[in-house]
This record gives sequence, structure tokens and C-alpha cells, in this order.
Amino acid sequence: MQVRKANVDSVKRILVVDTATPVCSVAAADSNGRHCELLLARKQTHARHVMTMTEQVLTQLDCGLEELTHLAVSCGPGSFTGLRIGISTVKGVALAHNLPVFTLPTLELLAYQAYGWQGAIVPMIDARRQEVYLGAYRWEKGGLVEVVPPTVGSPERVADDIQGPLLLLGNGALAYREQLRHRINEKLHFAAQAWNAPHALTAALALVSGGWSIEPVSAAEVMPIYLRKSDAEVNLLRQQKKNQ
Repeated sequence: MQVRKANVDSVKRILVVDTATPVCSVAAADSNGRHCELLLARKQTHARHVMTMTEQVLTQLDCGLEELTHLAVSCGPGSFTGLRIGISTVKGVALAHNLPVFTLPTLELLAYQAYGWQGAIVPMIDARRQEVYLGAYRWEKGGLVEVVPPTVGSPERVADDIQGPLLLLGNGALAYREQLRHRINEKLHFAAQAWNAPHALTAALALVSGGWSIEPVSAAEVMPIYLRKSDAEVNLLRQQKKNQ
């Protein structure tokens, strides 16, 4: 188990983008306590909204892209298309303005939203195919500790691999709520509805305050965390096997 190490750069003004799930979240915060967040849940590609949302949150802080000191992006696991949109957006801004980028594991971001929970925190993101992306974390001495590394598998794994009490959150927990409740009802708790989507503001405030201390990287080093092959890759492999 490891607690995140401290970052070396002081975060004065940051923009955070999360497009890993069906909810698009963009937030900005500065070291003077000003912050703003927009969340949008619509059945449209995040590419249609993420830059508009970026402009809107920065306008509320009277801040331009050139005034930012850092960027951050949720890097997965999650929707393959969504991750590509968020990462490419942040990379473009980082390259244009020579800004360092914090790469945020999406499951860890969800876990941060359960600050203070006494027990295992199990963020779950719907991966389709009757599977979820999941991990497990605990708060220890003010830091978030990884108990189970991010993985992909059946939602019932949570009953077999992790000791309770458990707090489940994320759209994977929602998708399989009844199925999970029936299996491990005696140790199971679900987060409030508002915290089942990753909030970019959670990361923005944590990074500005030093509460989530990680080292930023260059735009070229920002990479998605997929955990498994995409549907397109799986279908291509199947077709190749048939043609052999």
C-alpha cells in the first residue's frame, strides 16, 4: 500500500477536466479560494461541450488560459472515447501554453469524494459487458491508500476480494446496485447520488491545497489508462481469427 508522494510544484491556478464517464465535468480553482465547476450529463459526445465549459468556468474566475499554472485530466479507466476527448483537449492547451499536467486516475478521483469514510471505498465505473472497472481505497492518517489496484471484472468481485464495511460509488455501483445489494447486503453502503460521477472540482481543490499531492508531467507524457481492449479491438481480433 502506498500513499501519494508530495508534488514539487506550487499550484496557483488550475483547470481540471474529466470526461471518463457519461458526465462531463470541468472545474477551475486558485490558491485564493476562488473556484467554479460545471457538470453536464447529456447523450451527446463530450467533444461538443468541453471547450465551451472550459471557457465558462474560467470566465467565472476572471481567468484566461494563459494565466493558468497547471492543468489536470482524468486519465481513466473509463469510456475510451471520453478519455480521448478529455486528454486531447488538455494536451492541446498544455502544449499551447507550456503547462504541466497532473494525470488523475479516475477511480482514485471518485474515492477522494468519500473523504473521511471509515472503511473500504470502492469506486466502480460501468465497463459494459457485465463488467466494471474497480479499485479499493482507505483513508489513513489523512492520506488515501490503495488497497486493491484498479482492475476490470464482474461487479461481484467486490464481495470476494474486499473486507467490509464497503462504500460503493460510481455509475458502476448504480448499474449493479440491486445485484450487489442482494449478494453482500450486510456490509454494503452506497454513496449519495451526487457523488456517483467524478467531480473535477474535487481534484482542483485537492491539488491547490496540497491534499492530493502528485507530480505533474509534460503533455507528451499524459497517457490514458484503459485496463482492457476496446470493443473495436476485440471485434477486430475475432474477425482476424475467423479469417485464419
